[in-house]
Amino acid sequence: MELLEGGWLAVTLEAVLPRRGDSDRSRFLAHSLRAAIRRAFPDRLPPKFHICVLAYEHIYGPGRRFLDHDSLELKHCQDVLEAAFLTNDTSALCSAFQCSHRGERNATRIWVLPAEAFPKWLESHRESWAGPPET
Repeated sequence: MELLEGGWLAVTLEAVLPRRGDSDRSRFLAHSLRAAIRRAFPDRLPPKFHICVLAYEHIYGPGRRFLDHDSLELKHCQDVLEAAFLTNDTSALCSAFQCSHRGERNATRIWVLPAEAFPKWLESHRESWAGPPET
């Protein structure tokens, strides 16, 4: 978990998010995420985002099959992120973006961005979303 210049927050999970309906794995990831937040902010309050974008960067390791974005379970992780970092995750305050690409290993990176920073994130992370991924 990294708080970066410009108020960007990057949360990296060492797994691709589970498919919808895999509630055991979803709860496990949510529990791991809560623990990571406590470790990252042991003696201070985490930053709060009022109007923001959650950018889900799904990273697939070699040989891993790409999944449809609508098949991935975001809710459990998003609920944890809301409790720690967001004023509210209502669509009036929080937008979501998903992209997928190949990487060295499976992971999910969730970016919590002030809404005005999202265009800059898109430009600086073009390799995450601009081209067709290797299948």
